Order: sequence, then structure tokens, then C-alpha cells
Amino acid sequence: MQLAHGGRQKFLGTAPIKAASDISWSEVEAQYGVKPVPMTIAEINQVMVDFADAAVRAVQARFDLVEVHAGHGYLITNFLSPFTNKRSD
Repeated sequence: MQLAHGGRQKFLGTAPIKAASDISWSEVEAQYGVKPVPMTIAEINQVMVDFADAAVRAVQARFDLVEVHAGHGYLITNFLSPFTNKRSD
């Protein structure tokens, strides 16, 4: 089971697009006119809880492996990259 959060690369382009910072993914912004909104601390904490809850459910559903998707510009990458993370907190 792969767990992921698209972050600024939410392909549907519907607001809100939550990410580490308001750095846009130009393809989504050009197509939909929507820019990311920086996540609050409470939202970040909730996403961590949600990932953990999803992992527990995957184990309970008897998946042999749980992978957290942290590449390709998705949410976790948004926090790890200085290009997409302009936070000061």
C-alpha cells in the first residue's frame, strides 16, 4: 500500500491546494489558476496523524508493506526542498 498526499501537485486543481509554502506548480496554476496555500501547524500535525492512521488501516487490511510516497514533488518533498519550503516556523 502506498500512502501519498499530492501537496502542491494536486492534479485536480481545485482550491484549496495545501502545501508547505505558497510556491506554485506552474502547470496546475496555468491550467486552473489556483495557487497553493501554506499549511497551518495544526494541518501539518493532522496530516501526520492521518498518515499514521492510514498505515494502521493498511496493516489491519493485511497489506504486507506500507510505503510513504515522499518523491516527485508531493507534500513531503514540499517540506524537504528549499525550493518549495519557504517556511520560517
